[in-house]
Amino acid sequence: MITRRKFLLNSTLGLAGLSFTGRLFGKDSVQAKPNIVFFLADDLGWNDVGFNGTKFYETPNIDKLASEGMQFSQAYAAGPVCSPTRASIMTGKYPARLHITNAILDDEFIVKDKKFLEPEVTKELPLEEFTVAEALKEAGYVTGSIGKWHLGGKGFLPTDQGFDVNIGGWHRGQPPCYFYPFDHDYKTGEVVPDAFPNLNSGKEGDHLTDVLAEEAIGFIEKNKEKPFFLYFPFYSVHYPIQAKEELIDKYSQKEMDRDDTNAAYAGMIETLDTNVGKVLNRLDELNLSDNTVIIFMSDNGGCYNNTPLRGKKGQVYEGGIREPLIFKWPGVTKPNSVCSTPVISTDFYPTLLTIAGCSQRPEQHLDGKDITPLLKGSRDIEREALFWFHPHYSLWIPHIEPVTAVREGDWKLIHFMEHDKYELYNLKNDIAEKNNLIDDFPDKAGKMKKLLKDWKKSVNAIEPTINPTYKND
Repeated sequence: MITRRKFLLNSTLGLAGLSFTGRLFGKDSVQAKPNIVFFLADDLGWNDVGFNGTKFYETPNIDKLASEGMQFSQAYAAGPVCSPTRASIMTGKYPARLHITNAILDDEFIVKDKKFLEPEVTKELPLEEFTVAEALKEAGYVTGSIGKWHLGGKGFLPTDQGFDVNIGGWHRGQPPCYFYPFDHDYKTGEVVPDAFPNLNSGKEGDHLTDVLAEEAIGFIEKNKEKPFFLYFPFYSVHYPIQAKEELIDKYSQKEMDRDDTNAAYAGMIETLDTNVGKVLNRLDELNLSDNTVIIFMSDNGGCYNNTPLRGKKGQVYEGGIREPLIFKWPGVTKPNSVCSTPVISTDFYPTLLTIAGCSQRPEQHLDGKDITPLLKGSRDIEREALFWFHPHYSLWIPHIEPVTAVREGDWKLIHFMEHDKYELYNLKNDIAEKNNLIDDFPDKAGKMKKLLKDWKKSVNAIEPTINPTYKND
């Protein structure tokens, strides 16, 4: 039985938070701490947004946010699938360190007939982890999680991990249905037990993304006089692909710019974008925008064509891990600026602590870096490399296989475990990862192999093992 460690209120942290005045947010600001709104899309690809180049999908609200803040052109999820990245955001730790290296699934969905047996994944975010929500709550923030959780069920829900409010977050990673009633399986019509805790709104014809946005707005309105941390992880644009009929019709009539472009998927992206806009507009109406930090990111790569990036969700090619990221910190981030320094989802925890005026917790966010220097215009932060570890297959997505990777500077090394195969790319010259340089730079490859090996040992990464019953037919 896991029990939560008891933490005493840190008065020093409280004083640190109070000392952070509103001077960066305008002369008339009186709130000591900025509000924080964190939008996290699900399965949205790097170039599925207008500011990263799409000509088919329409994201005017997200693009407007990008023009008002700082865009990160080389932002990464710590995992190529959802739960690992979400765990990294909450803890500031690599998924390999947490042993949450795959989407949290029931045992019946684990692949058992391949060359490797996958390592067992921790089925929930351990309560011993002191989450970013707990840290911000201790510093005086009202904390709310509205939407997808996928880091554990009863006993491990957002309200067990530092959030005052949880609406719609449960142990599963996708909705039974995007249309009301949301807890009815869209194929069978059967009620799915325990789906969407505390989500009691909605009516016939409503789309889940719209309803969650209204809940997010309600949270803001209720807590507008206090500093708040709103974590808004959308279920969109994760499967099942269900869009409003009028949007499917709209995109079906557009000239598609990619062979695999899906009109329903495009409609889901537009609905997501519309609801980002609704929340941002309400912040404007409540005169909160000048004192609110906004973050927008996706949890892993897209499931469709991510050109010019190679690969998709579940892979550690750029298309599976590079994400659209916007950071708007009024009075700090330069509007319409672009940062090309690589960052990763473990970095949010220490960065938000600095923004909130809190002391760092290096014993907790072991793998995250405070990127506020980048937000203030610096071009670099001190970091040796970025790492990924995904020792898993998938029952549904055949291209997923056990893999690990490291990026050092412009160089990226990938190790495909099953075949013990390595690939080496220079991302500065080859964003599409077309030119495998493993034979051209043996010294560089050797050094990066050692870097990757040493890192796996340092985080106690659990490797897959040989399947004794495997037969290679």
